[in-house]
Amino acid sequence: MFSYFDTDEEKFNKLSEKIQKLETATEIESYEIYFTPTSVKKYIELVIKRQKNERNRYFPCEEKDFDRYFSKVVPDFDYKVLKYNPSRNLEIISKIVANQGKSGYSYLENIQKVINLNKPTLMFYGIEQIAAFFRNLHFNFTDENTTYNSIKKKFQRHGIDAFEFKSIGIDFSLEELLNKKIQLKIEGFSPIFFLIVLSERYKPLIDLFIEEKKIPLSELLRNFFLLRNNAIPDLIRTKFEENFGKERPEIRLNSIILTIYLLSFLFSHISRYKMHTWLKLIGNDDKNISYYVNFIIKYGHVIYIKSLFDKLFYNEMILGGTRHHDYI
Repeated sequence: MFSYFDTDEEKFNKLSEKIQKLETATEIESYEIYFTPTSVKKYIELVIKRQKNERNRYFPCEEKDFDRYFSKVVPDFDYKVLKYNPSRNLEIISKIVANQGKSGYSYLENIQKVINLNKPTLMFYGIEQIAAFFRNLHFNFTDENTTYNSIKKKFQRHGIDAFEFKSIGIDFSLEELLNKKIQLKIEGFSPIFFLIVLSERYKPLIDLFIEEKKIPLSELLRNFFLLRNNAIPDLIRTKFEENFGKERPEIRLNSIILTIYLLSFLFSHISRYKMHTWLKLIGNDDKNISYYVNFIIKYGHVIYIKSLFDKLFYNEMILGGTRHHDYI
C-alpha cells in the first residue's frame, strides 16, 4: 500500500499505525448523534440565547465581519434576519438541518465504496453538505427563511471557480499543473460558510473570498502537507519535502478545513470535467504526485470532519458556559 516507504521497517510500521488511526477516526468518534433533530434543536436554542448578548450577536463570528461581507454582496439586505428567531418553527428547521448533516456524512462514509473516478465528487459534495449543516446550526439559511430566499441566488454557486483548470489541455507537465490556479469568489455558498468558520488563529477567512484570491494547486498541497497542525504523519511530510522542497506556502490559509475544502472542489472538478487529466494525475509517478493525491482522497475527509467537529465541540462548550470565548 505504501510501498515506497518500506525501506525502513520500523518507520513504516509507525507510519502504518498513524494511518490506521486516521482510517478508524470516524468509527471511534461517531458524529451521528449530532445529526438528530433533538441535538440540532438544542444547539440552535443555545445559539439564540448566546446571540442575545450584545458582544455575541453574531456568534461564532464578529458582527463587523458580517457587516463587511454583506455590505459588499447585498448592501440593501438586512442580514439580521439570518439570525434564528425563537418564535419560528424550530421543530421543522431542526429536521432540515439534521438531514443536511446526515446526507453529507453518508457521502463521506461511502467514498471508498465507489470507483476511483467518482471518489472526488462524493468527497466534495459530502464536505459541502457538512458545511451547510454547520452553517445552518448558527444562522437560518434554510428554505424556511423566506426573507433569505429573496437573495438566495447570490449564494447558490459554490463560491469557488476552477479558473485556469478550465482550459487545461490533454498534454501537460506536472509543473504546469501545479502552477494552475483556482479562484475564490465573493458570491456563493463557501464564502458564507467561511464567514462563520474562523482560521486556526481566530482570524476571519472571509477576507480571502472578498479579495477573490487566486491560489495555485502547489500552494494548496503545501498548506495540506507542510503545516504542522494538520495531523499529517511526519514521515509523509518528510517525503513531501524531499519531492517538492521545504519551502512553506506563500499563501498561508491557516485552516486545514479551508485547505481540504478547496482541494476537494478542485479534484471533483478535474475528475468530472477533465477526466483524462484526472486519470493522468492519479497515475503519475513523477515526484510521487499520485500518492499524495490519493492520500488526500482517502484521508482528507476524515481530517476535515474531525477538524470541523472540534470547532463545533468548542462552540458547544462556549454555549454551555464551560469555556471562555478566547477571541471576544
